[in-house]
Amino acid sequence: MGILKRFERAVEAEAIARGHSAAFAEREQLAPVTNIGEAQLHVPFSIRIPAGLGSPTVIAATPRDGVKDAARAATVVFRYEDPSLGRLTVMEQGGDDVVTIRGGIPAHVLPSPNGVMVRWIENGVAFTVIGTSHSREDVFAAVEKI
Repeated sequence: MGILKRFERAVEAEAIARGHSAAFAEREQLAPVTNIGEAQLHVPFSIRIPAGLGSPTVIAATPRDGVKDAARAATVVFRYEDPSLGRLTVMEQGGDDVVTIRGGIPAHVLPSPNGVMVRWIENGVAFTVIGTSHSREDVFAAVEKI
């Protein structure tokens, strides 16, 4: 099994472990790239190169031609194998935008094939709200009720 497939299964397993159905697990379509420069060609945001982690064993990015709206769903993944840290995956993901919710808290909005996902941290608690078959405004209204 390839490294990207294992990554996809790990993301799905994590979603299930957190109580989400497998249908809620985001499945990124990532393509291996040979270096950071090539990855930068696939994403519209400036990649932050992880410092102090050595050289990644895998770099993968969302292919430009395979994503409906590449600017909104762009992702780059770095996989490291470190003797002291073990396997470490760093994912940088572009989003629709950053908005202010709940009286001034910044939140990251991500579209998905299933709807809209909003992520934020409030009082030390990380929240993720996934709205399927809902408009963006409906999801924001739900976020304000939490």
